[in-house]
Amino acid sequence: MKKFLPLVLLLVTSYVLRAQDLCYEQQCFSATVNDTSFQFRDYWPLSATLIRQQASMDGRVPARSVITIVLSGQTYLDVNGKQFNEGIQFEILYEDIKEGEPEVYTVSLHYGSDLYSVLKKEGSLVVTDLKPEPGQQAFRISAVFNCKMRSWAAAYEKKEDVVLEGKIQNVLVNVPGWMVSKK
Repeated sequence: MKKFLPLVLLLVTSYVLRAQDLCYEQQCFSATVNDTSFQFRDYWPLSATLIRQQASMDGRVPARSVITIVLSGQTYLDVNGKQFNEGIQFEILYEDIKEGEPEVYTVSLHYGSDLYSVLKKEGSLVVTDLKPEPGQQAFRISAVFNCKMRSWAAAYEKKEDVVLEGKIQNVLVNVPGWMVSKK
């Protein structure tokens, strides 16, 4: 029995560490908000797409291709009886993307019946791995994030900032046909 005890402890410890990450179709992700685990949806918790955003009407923001990754959380009724969907959304500029911190990105958090945005100077999103799939019709992206987030609530509501931390691993992003044909 003594011989098997270290093996059992190793397996239990390994399971506990792996339980912190949620894996869905070979894609893994985890997140905490103020050191509390973010609860992901049981079905279809992840979507990742490459989209073309239109230019702003005033011309200040040009049209650009953006990787959009959405991690879906729980759905519930808020204090006003309206349905609230928790989630985390990343938008990363696709042009010239490489490993490291992207030049242009945003992070949004829908949590606890509030909406939050990243404070860029007090957070980071770092792409740790980027690899094309065979045929160049998709790629996989991995990243870590540690972001201070500020509520969109009115100033008089005095909402506290929150810290969003976590990682995404091996997320599959399909490249639209129109983009593949341009290359």
